[in-house]
Amino acid sequence: SRENPAVSRGGFARMADDNKVAQGEAAEVAKEAGKLAGPSDNLKALPVRQYLDQTVTPVLLKAMSELVNVRPDDPVEWLAAWLVKNNPNKNEEKETAE
Repeated sequence: SRENPAVSRGGFARMADDNKVAQGEAAEVAKEAGKLAGPSDNLKALPVRQYLDQTVTPVLLKAMSELVNVRPDDPVEWLAAWLVKNNPNKNEEKETAE
């Protein structure tokens, strides 16, 4: 069996560093786009990689970092539960509703 290079030999840390750089670039693009359109239009106008880097990648990296420490028997179920519990969009909805 072959090892996944993204996980072996510190690849996960390099992936996180690469994503931080991409997120910074995506933030600049979004900032510029924000001058022209509303918030939801900004996300829809972003290229796929930048959209994912701004919306999904940060929370997934955090979840996967915890996942590798916990190493549950059912990692998919654990990840799903973690994402529901730690969904940053749910926290924003609660604050908006109050």
